[in-house]
Amino acid sequence: DNIWAWSKLDREREIMNDSNYQNRLHRRISLGYPENTKPEYTIITHSKIDTINYAIETDKNPTDYYMWVDFGYFQNKISEKFIPNEGVVNLDVLNKDTVNICCVNKIDERDRDIDYTLINAPEKIGAYCFFGNKEKLKEFQILCHKWLEHFQSIGIADDEQHLWLQCYFENPELFTEHVFGQWHLGLKKFSK
Repeated sequence: DNIWAWSKLDREREIMNDSNYQNRLHRRISLGYPENTKPEYTIITHSKIDTINYAIETDKNPTDYYMWVDFGYFQNKISEKFIPNEGVVNLDVLNKDTVNICCVNKIDERDRDIDYTLINAPEKIGAYCFFGNKEKLKEFQILCHKWLEHFQSIGIADDEQHLWLQCYFENPELFTEHVFGQWHLGLKKFSK
């Protein structure tokens, strides 16, 4: 009830069941990518920003900064090599005045093209971890809502990484990119 993205689930399902969408993404759908076949999956990914903002709004012990880390980040032995020994975040390596995002590869001009990203799914933003202050995370939420509504209005369903690219291009000053060259290095790089 408190997570706005869930109100968009029926539309996400409708898009994924549409024959035009299915024909457009037949290769990715045939390979079973959840961001193109499972509406609950995409809505969960779009809910991250709503969930962290809900936590901020209801936090009985508010802090200046908040960090999201996917639960799956901690799920298995392979992940352990990406988890720091100490659980302390080094705020000096983060920009406290922006939303800090982890990138697998640098964002470039091609990523502005919604169709290019939808069909090719380049590895750019690793949305498993992000950090920011309350005000900037709220700004990010507003952008995410705007872009999810736009995607759905033009018949596109995809995960948060694609949506966040469009947020980035609309307001690049809101973000600090941390480019790691591979997945899941955020907590290691952000730890003391």
